[in-house]
Amino acid sequence: MTEHDPSAVPDSVETAMDHPGQVRRLLALPAEQRPAWLNQFLGSMTIPPISETSTNPLLDVVMANTAQGEKNCTLVFPLARVLAAAEHAAAADKHKLGYGETEAAPRLWWVKDDGTYLTSNG
Repeated sequence: MTEHDPSAVPDSVETAMDHPGQVRRLLALPAEQRPAWLNQFLGSMTIPPISETSTNPLLDVVMANTAQGEKNCTLVFPLARVLAAAEHAAAADKHKLGYGETEAAPRLWWVKDDGTYLTSNG
């Protein structure tokens, strides 16, 4: 499946992250026409207007539903990838310091830029 194939539909949240155009189209559909994985992901979240330039429409939905602590969301990361990042951090000879840190030590960082993910500081 590629971003340029308008008939392609992501089959999971993980796959959807690579196909923002298809996800924008799916979010615009009525709930009964969306794939089950998407409705399960959305739960009771409301869908805000999604910009055509958004690189991660699902993150936009989550962020719109977590404003000022009034609503909450749960981030779920694949365990195998989290363990691999943790093993990398633990095995590294050197570690980067995060904001406000004064002592280098193995850590996982939650990064929020074009998406959201965990990474090793090693």
